[in-house]
Amino acid sequence: MNQKYIITGAPGTGKTAIINALKKEGHSCAEEISRTIIT
Repeated sequence: MNQKYIITGAPGTGKTAIINALKKEGHSCAEEISRTIIT
């Protein structure tokens, strides 16, 4: 069973750090698309 999680939070709360740690352990992570669309 594939489980999916969404990591949210205010700026500076460690979202990028936890995502990078998950990637390092081999988990699949999708990048945030909204910044690409807005800019």
